[in-house]
Amino acid sequence: MGAPQLGASLNKPGFNLFVTGFAGSRMQKTVESLLKSFRWDRPRPDDWVYANNFEDSRKPVAMRLPPGRATELRSTIEEAIDDLKVALPALFESEDYQARRTATEKKFQSKQSDAKRPHRQA
Repeated sequence: MGAPQLGASLNKPGFNLFVTGFAGSRMQKTVESLLKSFRWDRPRPDDWVYANNFEDSRKPVAMRLPPGRATELRSTIEEAIDDLKVALPALFESEDYQARRTATEKKFQSKQSDAKRPHRQA
């Protein structure tokens, strides 16, 4: 029995199957095929998702999700990213944004000019 088969067959609390491999190595399809070949007499395990920890990128945040929800989350995030790829450039090209940017630049230039002028002391 190989390591993946042994890991999948353990039915004790605290034992998990973790598989990693290079992208494009067909690892996911191989493991999925292996797991589908098992007769399962227990409920599907929860999904686990690891997200970036912006305070310490070496310690990702683990999130436990109900079975099957990780795939839904990935799809939702991909859709949100696709929407943002369209919405953000449009936002920065809008007339309202351009007008506010121009006003901010003028204020900044005015303050910069004032700072360069010599001050008279009375």
